[in-house]
Amino acid sequence: MEADTLRGYDRVRDHSPAHVNTRIDRRTEESLEQTLRAGSRAIATRLAELDKEWNVDRALMLTFSALGNIVHELEVRHDRRWGWLLRVQMAFMGIHAAVGWCPPIAVLRRLGFRTQQEIDAERALLLRAIEARR
Repeated sequence: MEADTLRGYDRVRDHSPAHVNTRIDRRTEESLEQTLRAGSRAIATRLAELDKEWNVDRALMLTFSALGNIVHELEVRHDRRWGWLLRVQMAFMGIHAAVGWCPPIAVLRRLGFRTQQEIDAERALLLRAIEARR
């Protein structure tokens, strides 16, 4: 994908399986081709959609927040043994901060969440197309 030339090192991408990256890239390429064929109005619409797209880090933080609250309530209201799960989540968050990957990322990537760099690469290609049309 031409967007690879726009992307620098991406820790999440680097730690994601090649087949997952390929599927995400293919979906992005199809979207780009369809948008570019549809013209300037479609490009503007797609750019607006990209402004609202959740990246994988945002989805991960929401996941950790929601599950952390649920686990905390289970621990406080039902059984203190649930506390281990909250500690695992915190360890995952630390691993993600240090390495750029943790087990929940694998699930989120398979669900199609892209990195901010992937989203920005698509945005850059669309902006280039707008400039080329002028």
